[in-house]
Amino acid sequence: MTRRRAVRLALAGIAALVVTGLVAGMVMTIVYLRRPFPEYGGEVALPGLRSPVTVVRDSRGIPQIYADDAESLFRAQGYVHAQDRFFEMDLRRRVASGRLAELVGDTSGAVAADTAVRTLGWRQTAEQELELVAPSTRVALDAYAAGVNDYLRGRSLTELSVNYTLLGLGTRLPRIDSWSAVDSLAWFKVVAWQLTPRRTDELDRARIFATVKDVARVDKLYPGYPYDEHSPVIDTTASRRATVTGRAMVRAAGTERAAVGGEEDVTFTSGAAYALSTDGGQDAVQQARQVLDAVPTLFAGNGAGGSSVAVSGDLTSTGSPVLAADVNLTTALPGVLYQVGLHCRNVSPTCSYDVSGFSTAGMPGVLSGHNTRLAWAISSANIDTTDYYLEIVLDDSYLREGQVKPLDSREEVIQVAGSSAVKVVVRSTGHGPLLSDVDNVSPVDGEALTPGQEPVRLSGFGVSVAWTGSRPGRSMDALLGMNAASSVQQLRASAALLSAPALNVVFADVGGQIGYQLAGRVPVRRAASGDSPLPVDGTWPGSGWESRDGWIRYVRPVRLPAVVDPPEGFVVSAGQATTGRDAPVPLSGTWDYGYRSQRLRTLVTQAVKDGRQLSVEDLDRFQTDTRNGMAAELVPLLLAQKVDVFTREGQQLLRGWDYTQPTDSASAAYFNAVWAELLDLTFADELSDGTEPDGGDRWSEVVRQLLKRPRDSWWDDRRTPNVIEARDEILRRALVQARLRLTSQLGKDPERWRWGKPHSVELAGRPLAESVWPAPMRWLLDRGPYEVPGGPSSVSAYSWNAAGGSFRVDSGPAMRMTVDLADFDQSRWINQSGVSGHPGNAHFDDQIDDWRAGRSKPWAFSEDAVREQKDDELRLVPAT
Repeated sequence: MTRRRAVRLALAGIAALVVTGLVAGMVMTIVYLRRPFPEYGGEVALPGLRSPVTVVRDSRGIPQIYADDAESLFRAQGYVHAQDRFFEMDLRRRVASGRLAELVGDTSGAVAADTAVRTLGWRQTAEQELELVAPSTRVALDAYAAGVNDYLRGRSLTELSVNYTLLGLGTRLPRIDSWSAVDSLAWFKVVAWQLTPRRTDELDRARIFATVKDVARVDKLYPGYPYDEHSPVIDTTASRRATVTGRAMVRAAGTERAAVGGEEDVTFTSGAAYALSTDGGQDAVQQARQVLDAVPTLFAGNGAGGSSVAVSGDLTSTGSPVLAADVNLTTALPGVLYQVGLHCRNVSPTCSYDVSGFSTAGMPGVLSGHNTRLAWAISSANIDTTDYYLEIVLDDSYLREGQVKPLDSREEVIQVAGSSAVKVVVRSTGHGPLLSDVDNVSPVDGEALTPGQEPVRLSGFGVSVAWTGSRPGRSMDALLGMNAASSVQQLRASAALLSAPALNVVFADVGGQIGYQLAGRVPVRRAASGDSPLPVDGTWPGSGWESRDGWIRYVRPVRLPAVVDPPEGFVVSAGQATTGRDAPVPLSGTWDYGYRSQRLRTLVTQAVKDGRQLSVEDLDRFQTDTRNGMAAELVPLLLAQKVDVFTREGQQLLRGWDYTQPTDSASAAYFNAVWAELLDLTFADELSDGTEPDGGDRWSEVVRQLLKRPRDSWWDDRRTPNVIEARDEILRRALVQARLRLTSQLGKDPERWRWGKPHSVELAGRPLAESVWPAPMRWLLDRGPYEVPGGPSSVSAYSWNAAGGSFRVDSGPAMRMTVDLADFDQSRWINQSGVSGHPGNAHFDDQIDDWRAGRSKPWAFSEDAVREQKDDELRLVPAT
């Protein structure tokens, strides 16, 4: 054999081995990918199931569950959630309980996350709540857990999710625990916490104050709500009338007292200003902020919110109300919500559910949806329900009204995969846990997680947190009660049981009523006067050593703002202020500033003015409106600036622009680039480390107010000490910088720019940082990037962080729904991704294209309509 032939044969052999290896790898990938796929058809016998259950799935895999009793119904919901989403559920309960490091080790800051969550104490609160829920709710929780465990029984980790297979390549995985009712309640705590809006604003104010040393300048970055330009949800007159109509309905809910008692109108001065002027006070604030940042964002993050519109039958083409809603949450794969129908075959007092809507895998019921009588949608109410307190800490004590009181403490042990366990000592004051104390950790067996790390015992200033959700409540009773409500009165009575989060509830019923109800605990803070340098209304950290600086009670549910059948014939709620300036119940809120809500009001009122009867299609379309709420204020000033020829080519895109932001718009691309540069040029010289402007609704209002003051000190760039910049100089620079930025990113010709190219969303199936997952496998878990329209100040709120250096979307509509109260089968809905959490499954990503294009799908509700769309049918039967 010649040398050349030998080489050829050797190369051929190597090539064959490579091909064989690739084929084998592909085969194994397919095998492991498909192994967890559930069976949607056939029959499964479940020990202890009370009665047979039928699960009908349509062509998108959405389950509609039919049962004869509530216990079997919720057991089946747990079963189907586990079929499609168990890895997501397991991750959620681990985050909620501070047990993430057991699964992934210390990768991705899991120990820091667990330490933060153990400090906040969500699982402890959930355990206490289990003792408070109504007997029927306890049945639902236990049945749901039993259904999850039915699916887990006899299945290995690789049969539950390919995510476990991938994680197992790098570490030894722990045993999967059975699901419990407390797991569901603990996950509800995560939902409540992450729907608590702008929960770090107080800390960020304090950090900005450390830089600018001027309370008035800081307050300019947190402007009041623009009532003259943007309407609240309900006006004062309506709220007073609604409070009276709701009085008898919620009397049974009683009045809850906050942790600190006393009289209301007390005059005092705050000592927090002194603490914030010290290094020790600022160090404590910074540490507290880092703790909160360590909590993984699994449900709602930057840009979270939602919008809901209910229109009375007087204004619709059917003569019955129409309700349309979306909710803006973290973009993820699978999407954070799950479509499902829960149907008692014969609705009765013992089986009262016939409901369909959007659930969250990990707990029973649906969050937003409709039953046979009512439709409702929930979203964050943007009420300030979290306060932070600077505390004077003395070793194991703290100061309160001149008295030294012992800190409450408890020990927590965090198990860490592949490393030593870590002990955490959580210490609390009367307000709540000390967030600035989380460095107080030590190894259980003497081997430090980080070499040289020593436990820290803080003496000096600390920061504690009070949150309405930290006190046990009956939020699960509220949720399931709303699911089963057969009248507006019952819906509002159920909403009155909600503790956290504070929610907007927009509703409509088949009898023609529409309305709004604020639900959840709302703290009552003391009115402050005198010479206090800082407000004590919850917008700044309070002084924990003064009992006068705290909560005295919660607003009674009977006094929470509500309206039924408003005179104008519609309700719009999109995170804006709940009531007007002179409302009978003052509310401290971190509102959105009304750009989205006002646009929705304009769309509805314009249709009425034009004499059009609104249809389901109209309301469906309104949800995808992309008009930029800030552009009308800013564009005329931008066009007035004199710029060079090169920049003028971009500037001209703004002339004649209609302010909408479709993906193919060059004008939208340039405007948003200018907006990002404007924020950076105006604020980057003084704001940093997480306080930079993200470009959301608040910053639109900040800039709108500054535009009226061309020589405000915020326009001046402190990095140019010999020059004092004014508004127009910053606007001109923003135009120039945006032109350069987009030329680099999108090309030299502005006419060929597209907003969708930089403004895209990547749906990551990796709920933890990239370092957890083997790089070659990420393509299995992620989808995108996809071009999307809109932006943070538009109804179609695909939000991006202006401080993040790109236009990549980090939150958006997790769902959209439009409910026709004249015929529920004519309703429409869409989810962010699909019902399945299994990569490669047909229903893993089968709703993405419609979701990002602004389309929705028919929403069958009646059993006849459901069966017309049937694709699979699974029977769950009692084991004999």
